[in-house]
Amino acid sequence: MNVDKIKEAAKLFIGEHDFRNLCKIDVLQTTNFIRTIHFINIDEINPGVQYQDSRMKQYVATISGNAFLWHQIRNIMAVLFLIGKGQEDTSIVTDLLDIQKYSRKPNYEMASEFPLVLYDCQYDQLDFQYEKD
Repeated sequence: MNVDKIKEAAKLFIGEHDFRNLCKIDVLQTTNFIRTIHFINIDEINPGVQYQDSRMKQYVATISGNAFLWHQIRNIMAVLFLIGKGQEDTSIVTDLLDIQKYSRKPNYEMASEFPLVLYDCQYDQLDFQYEKD
């Protein structure tokens, strides 16, 4: 797995883009596919540990954005894994974000949902109200 290529490709997702080629489309609920990615960090877990086999290293991807589409993160990670394995070039990210060039979502297998964790959600100017039963 070429982590440097993954990091290079991840930077291409940063900013405001149309992510319709990287989500599961629900035409009844979503009409706007523009989302903003603030940052994507790919960091090694326990970087000081020496492994006999470098393939044993583990990494965490942290993605921050203003909102996400259905399966957007799983599709982003799937593309990054393909790039890391050398099965796609980093330019595929730019291509997938160009809906004029790719007007239909390609058929990639999504990354597994198993290791995904949603955390540190922040909502501006939101007043939660609740009633006791």
